[in-house]
Amino acid sequence: MSRLVFGLLAIATLLVFGFCQECNICNAENGVACVSNTAFKMCDDSNSPNGDLYNCPTDSKCTGSRRICETGVTLKGACESCDICSRDAVFKCTSRNQFALCVDPDSTIKYECAGSYVC
Repeated sequence: MSRLVFGLLAIATLLVFGFCQECNICNAENGVACVSNTAFKMCDDSNSPNGDLYNCPTDSKCTGSRRICETGVTLKGACESCDICSRDAVFKCTSRNQFALCVDPDSTIKYECAGSYVC
């Protein structure tokens, strides 16, 4: 019985952490960084997202799995927490290249990321 429980916990851990990725952070599993729930960039030798923007096929999300874009109703994309204040409550990304300060939760003032930077 304890082996079964341990096995189920191990599988659950792999499922949770296997598909978990932060937005715009290179993933060692697949060599890309999701820059939105539906788009990604390839990572360069310095492990930084770089170059062209690629879109996932319709109805799929960019994830932290080996297959960069996955489909599924319950699948959580890498950038699901967009438009939520950061851990230090300084800013929130409102889109791939815009952000807002977290001074007022209802703030509609948006700022553009400089150059080719991604929020």
